[in-house]
Amino acid sequence: MRRPIHTCLLLPLLSVPALEAAEQPQAGWNGSLDLGYTALAGNSDATTLVAAARARRTDDRLTHHLEARARNTEEHGVRTAEAYHLAGKEDIAFSERDYLFVHSAWDKDLFSGYDWQLTAAAGYGRKVIDGEHQQLALEAGPGYRHDDLPAGDTEDAGVLRAAADYRAELSANSRFTQLLEADIGEDSTLTRSLSELAVSINASLALKVSVEFRRNSQPPAGSRNSDRTTLVSLGWKF
Repeated sequence: MRRPIHTCLLLPLLSVPALEAAEQPQAGWNGSLDLGYTALAGNSDATTLVAAARARRTDDRLTHHLEARARNTEEHGVRTAEAYHLAGKEDIAFSERDYLFVHSAWDKDLFSGYDWQLTAAAGYGRKVIDGEHQQLALEAGPGYRHDDLPAGDTEDAGVLRAAADYRAELSANSRFTQLLEADIGEDSTLTRSLSELAVSINASLALKVSVEFRRNSQPPAGSRNSDRTTLVSLGWKF
């Protein structure tokens, strides 16, 4: 029987790791808006548009993280890819390196075999490396996943969330980030890897190259178990 899922589970909306370089708390939000676009014409007729937004705000011991991503591809007038990702996370620090987190994410991929998916989790995180030029945060905690299927069926399961967020300043104007996330369930495991290299053009703009990999160990019948998106984009920092 289909059960409604209240949007309050999306608490913080958006996940990017629990670590954003060791910085002093700042008033207001800071983050980036990224846009990538490709168009082929002639023997091939295809367009791809990818947009992403990330934001963070620190208020004393509380840090808010938000992330949104959208991807749309059309070939010869036929849509071949359409996916949306929203995530949010709240970190509550109780020491210089340790914190508690609450994370939630919503995903809709028209070609994944699901109508949409929702996950929520809470647990413990630690900044294992917290240096001037590189940082690494690890997180783990129990959670819940809801899958909404096209036929009206639903699936609900408990999961264990594990995440790692690594960031490194390669030079004065270049930065590498690596995010790994896994929602481990009894019947299936969802994993996501996002690797990104950003090179600053000026104080506000950066050129970015990223590779996102997603895998479902047990996808619905007729769907592939993995997707990869490689993107070159222009980012605006705020």
